[in-house]
Amino acid sequence: MNEAELVDKICSEVKKVLKSDHLKIKVESMVDVASQLSIPVDEKCSPCDTAKDRAARVTENIKLPLQGTTWKELTRLEKEQCILKLAGDEKHESDKTEQRREQVTIGMSDSVKWFIEGLKSPEDERSYFLKWMKIILDNISRAKHSKLMKRDQRQAFPEGHPDTNMKELVDRSLGTEHFLREVGQLYEASMCVPETTDLKHQLQELPTICAELMLAGFPLELMDGDVSNIPMRWVTDVLKELDSLIQLNNKIRVVTILGSQSSGKSTLLNTMFGVQFAVSSGRCTRGAFMQLIKVKHEFRDVIKCDFLMIIDTEGLKAAQLLDLTDNYKHDNELATFVVGLRFDMILLS
Repeated sequence: MNEAELVDKICSEVKKVLKSDHLKIKVESMVDVASQLSIPVDEKCSPCDTAKDRAARVTENIKLPLQGTTWKELTRLEKEQCILKLAGDEKHESDKTEQRREQVTIGMSDSVKWFIEGLKSPEDERSYFLKWMKIILDNISRAKHSKLMKRDQRQAFPEGHPDTNMKELVDRSLGTEHFLREVGQLYEASMCVPETTDLKHQLQELPTICAELMLAGFPLELMDGDVSNIPMRWVTDVLKELDSLIQLNNKIRVVTILGSQSSGKSTLLNTMFGVQFAVSSGRCTRGAFMQLIKVKHEFRDVIKCDFLMIIDTEGLKAAQLLDLTDNYKHDNELATFVVGLRFDMILLS
């Protein structure tokens, strides 16, 4: 059939579905209709179906136990070492090792185990798995966002009072970065505690997998936005694997962005470079994320590089930090971090 006939047939089938249930239609319910019209859809292929089941299993009962008190104490010790220039201080190193041992004792939750299984799945299935994870987690965040908004509407705040629920909204937002952050903490703990042979064996493939994800255009968290922690061994090993995957003598130019919260930084980067930093479900960027894009051959001589490393950062003057007396320190730390990465672009508004 020609294009016009196909459009008419599709419209006819859609109208039939709408008539059968005029109150609410899910896109998923159109899968069978698409099959009847000989339109191939991802949901009908085996890797997509398996990945969907995996993602549903991961998100059924989410537990990320390592992102708690121990994690915050580790970050405090690392910052204290850096500020006081105590890099070789035995007491601090001993305290950090104890905190890592505690993380190993806490161990890996079932949801993280299944997430790691999803990362280790074949490449085509892994791509579907991460997309399903994003869809499901966005839906969870959107539902929580809606509940908080309804609750806020019933509360009356005095004029000029900061939105005290903004922090709660941000804290309840979930993304794949939270699961990768848990993996990063497990990896750091396994490297610091000598007797964790089994855990090391379980995690040894993950830096390579994450490097492959970066080459495929998946953003990776560089610094978390909750305690401003950089898992140095994890990030270093991922970048080492990335270096081994790309050709020798390739040049990478780093582009970072800095500006006020909700000024459109992530949206600008997504539009300019075709990347996929999270902008949905009312979520603001927390910390810093890096994403690698390959430069087309015809543009390499113009911009003098083979790859662009795009780094998206948390917004300055974040609403959830307005009630903190020293919130300027967080902004200064973030700005220093961005400048230290050799920025090429700053967005201020």
